[in-house]
Amino acid sequence: MPNWFRRATKSAPQANAAPRADGGTADERARDGLQHHQAGRLREAEAAYADALRLDPQNIDALHFSGVIAYQEGRHEEAHRLISQALSRNPANPPAHNNLGNVWMKQRRLAEATASFERAIALQPDYLDAHLNLASAWIAQDRPEQAIPCYRSALRLLPGSYRLRLDLAQAFATLGRPGEAIESCLDAIRIDPESPEGHSNLGHFLREAGRLDEAAASCQRALALSPDFGPGLSNLGDVLKDKGQLQEAVACYRRAIALHPNVAGVRYNLGVALSDADRPEEAVACFRDALAIEPEFAEARWALAMAQLPAVCESDADPERHRQAFARELEGLEGWFAGARLTLGAKAVGTHQPFYLAYQEYSNRPLLERYGGLCVRIMAEWSRRQGLAAPSSERRRAPQGRAGPCGSRLAAFPKPFGVERDRQRLVSEAGPDPFRSRGIPPRIRPRRGNRFRPLARCPLRRGSARAVPVGAGDRR
Repeated sequence: MPNWFRRATKSAPQANAAPRADGGTADERARDGLQHHQAGRLREAEAAYADALRLDPQNIDALHFSGVIAYQEGRHEEAHRLISQALSRNPANPPAHNNLGNVWMKQRRLAEATASFERAIALQPDYLDAHLNLASAWIAQDRPEQAIPCYRSALRLLPGSYRLRLDLAQAFATLGRPGEAIESCLDAIRIDPESPEGHSNLGHFLREAGRLDEAAASCQRALALSPDFGPGLSNLGDVLKDKGQLQEAVACYRRAIALHPNVAGVRYNLGVALSDADRPEEAVACFRDALAIEPEFAEARWALAMAQLPAVCESDADPERHRQAFARELEGLEGWFAGARLTLGAKAVGTHQPFYLAYQEYSNRPLLERYGGLCVRIMAEWSRRQGLAAPSSERRRAPQGRAGPCGSRLAAFPKPFGVERDRQRLVSEAGPDPFRSRGIPPRIRPRRGNRFRPLARCPLRRGSARAVPVGAGDRR
C-alpha cells in the first residue's frame, strides 16, 4: 500500500465499526474503495464508499475519499461538504486538509485554500503535496515571494526534481530577479540537459536579463532538441523581436501558431510584432483572434484599442478615421474594464499606449483625458487591493521650495505605479494545452507585448492540485 494510503487510513481510526451482514465492516468497504480509487476505477470506488457510509454514516475515510471523487468530477460543493464532515470527526488529518485546500482553490477562495494547506503542513511538515499546493495558492494570489520558500521546502524533500527547479525559476522571474531565475533554470538543465523546455525557459530568462544573444542561442538549442517545440518557437520570436528582427520574429510566431492554433498568447505576441512593424490591420486581426480564444485576455483587449492608431497615416483623411476608431474602441474599453474585470486591468495598463496621438495636428486632449481617467480608475483599484494610496487624476500643488525649469513650480504627482506582474490564473478546464504542460515562464517586466499567459505554466502550475488519492505524480 502506498504511503499516502497508509497515512490516510491511519489518520482516520474508526471506533465501533458497524458489521455487514456478510461479516464485513464499514472500514473494510472503505479500504475496498481506496483500492479501486488508487487504480482509477472511480465508479467502483464510489459504490464501495457508499456501502461504507450506509453501514457507518460517520466513517471518516469514506467521507473523505467520497469528497475526493466529487472534487475530481467537478462537484465542488459536495466535495467541500464531505471533506469538511470528515475533518469534523478527525481534525488531525493532513490529507483531508490538503484536499479541502484543493476544493477551495477550485472555488477561487484562495485565502481559505492557503489556510488549509498550511494546516496540513503544520500537522505533517514533510508533506510534499501540501508544500506544492501551498506554492500554487500563493502564486494564484500574485504572491511569488511567499511561494519561493514553499518550493525550497519541497526541494529539500525532493532534491533531484527537475520540475521543481523550473517552478522556482519562474517564481524568481515573476519577482523581477532574472539572475536567480537563470541559476535555478541552469540547475534544472544540469539534471536533464536534453529537455527542450529547460533550454527554452533559460532563453526567456536570459532575454529578461538583456542577454539577447545568449537567449537566442538557448532557444535555438531547445529547437535543435525538438524542432516542433512550440513554446521554444514563441520564445525565440520574442528574442528576435527585441533584437529588431521583426520579419524573423513573425515567422517564428506563425510557425508556433501552425503547430498550436488555440494558444491565445502566441497570437497576441504575433499581433505585437506586426504592430511594431506598422502593420496595424494584421495586428488587429491577431488581437481579435486572441480574444476569441481567451475572452478574458486583458492585454489583448487593451492592445486592440491601441492598435487603432498607426505610426504613419497614408493620406490626409486617415488621421481622423483612426482617431474615430480609437474613440470607439476606447469607449468599449471603458465598458470592458468594469465590474470583476476591473481587477484584470493593472496588468494591461502600460503595455500599449496611444503614443501617436501626440504627433497629430488635432487637439486630442479629450481622448487622452478619457484614456488617463481609465488608467487611474484601474490602478486605483489595484492600489486598493495592494493596500497602497490610490493614484489621483486631480492636479496637485507643488510643495514649497521645489522649482522647475525657469523658476516654474513642479506639480507634486504621486509616484508612478508599475504594471502589475503577469498573473497566472487557475488552469482552464477546457482541455489539455501543450504550452501549459511544457511550462513557458511569464514576462516579468511591463514590456510591450511578450505576453505569456497561456504559455506561462510550468508543470507544477496554478491549479494543478495534488490530491489524495490521485498520487504524488511523476517527478524527475
